[in-house]
Amino acid sequence: MHRDWLPSPRSEQLAMAKNWSGILTAKAASWNVPTAELAQLDSLSATAETILNKAQSSERTSVITAQCKAAFDALAEKMRFLKSHYFLEPPLTDSDLISLELKPRDTTHTPIPPPTEQAEADILRPGVHLLELTLRIIGGGSLRSGGGFRVYWGVMPHGGADLPAAAPSSRGLAPVRCP
Repeated sequence: MHRDWLPSPRSEQLAMAKNWSGILTAKAASWNVPTAELAQLDSLSATAETILNKAQSSERTSVITAQCKAAFDALAEKMRFLKSHYFLEPPLTDSDLISLELKPRDTTHTPIPPPTEQAEADILRPGVHLLELTLRIIGGGSLRSGGGFRVYWGVMPHGGADLPAAAPSSRGLAPVRCP
């Protein structure tokens, strides 16, 4: 499934680049986009359009096809640079992003219910400084679709210790799925 914000068809990439160019002509200064960046986008768009027209005509050769790929790779690289450096931070609003054919960031958090099961693990030591966890739900329940386990780790005193009453923050920790 294609999840990239940049369209796959070259004609659509070119149309998006031209749209950006038109919008940036009016808003580059207020969005802090240097005129040199806009000039490069315009130049790369013109080059890509010229070579795409050749590639879609009877003049097409393997050399023209390679040139077309290189031109669109350069255009995509410039567009990715512009998005990551100038479009992801204010002063752009959701309507600005939509005008650029980009999706605004979804700020609505999906509610996640509290856990109803608890996991336990068998711990194996397959090598030096390695631990292997075989995770399962206590009581033999099955893992719900989309569910998982979260592993918290740290250095404990000899003999282990109880987990703190308040679970550590889940930011930055990824769930580990059981097999």
